[in-house]
Amino acid sequence: RGAGVPLLVHSDLRVVDDDLAVLHESFARYQDIDLGARYRPERMLLANTVTGCAALVNAALLRCALPMPRVAMHDWWLGQCAAAFGEVHFLDAATVLYRQHSSNAVGASGYSGRAALLLRSPRGWWEDSARRFLAGLRQVWILRARALSQGIPVAESMRSAIDALWHGLGESAG
Repeated sequence: RGAGVPLLVHSDLRVVDDDLAVLHESFARYQDIDLGARYRPERMLLANTVTGCAALVNAALLRCALPMPRVAMHDWWLGQCAAAFGEVHFLDAATVLYRQHSSNAVGASGYSGRAALLLRSPRGWWEDSARRFLAGLRQVWILRARALSQGIPVAESMRSAIDALWHGLGESAG
C-alpha cells in the first residue's frame, strides 16, 4: 500500500497489577473480545476495539483524523477513522504491559468483573452503557460529517454500516 493510505496498527497487551504481576497474558482475551469480529464495521462504529497505548498511526491517518473533535475516546476515534478511510491491522502479540489498578479511566475487568458490576448496580451499569452508546453515536455522526465536508471517500463496508445505523435509528424513532 502507498504512504497515502490511512493506517493504524495496534497490538495486544499483557494485563498486570500494580506490582507488574501478570493477571492475564492477553487483554483482548481477558476482555472476551471476539478477535474475528473486532473489525466488522458495525462493531467498530459502536465499540472501541483499539487500545491507544499499543497503537501506531501514519501521517495519512492523522490528516483524516485531526483536528481531534470532542469524542468519547481518542483511540476509538482513530480506529474508526482508519476503518472508514484506510486500514486497521492487529498484531496478535502482547507488546505493552497494561497496568490494571483502581484509578484506570476505563480499565480491564474481564467477564466476571463486568458481571459483578451489573449485579452490584444494574441502574449504574445501564446509565454507563447508555452514556457510552450515545457518546459512540455522536462520534459516528462526527465521522460521517467529516467525510462529507472534506470529501473523503469512506470504505464501502463502513458506509453501509453507517447508513444501516442511520436507517435503523430513523425507523425506531418514527
